[in-house]
Amino acid sequence: MKRIWGIIKKDTVLLIAWILAILSCFFVKPSLSYLGYIDYTTLALLFC
Repeated sequence: MKRIWGIIKKDTVLLIAWILAILSCFFVKPSLSYLGYIDYTTLALLFC
């Protein structure tokens, strides 16, 4: 339990991002058109 609490304290922003991402799943219906929204060129530049 101490280890989990330590991770939560260390990565608070990541935890909040995960919680908001999970909550957004309940408000937005998934569809195949979302795959067209991703700009793979920009993602490749960011990863490089």
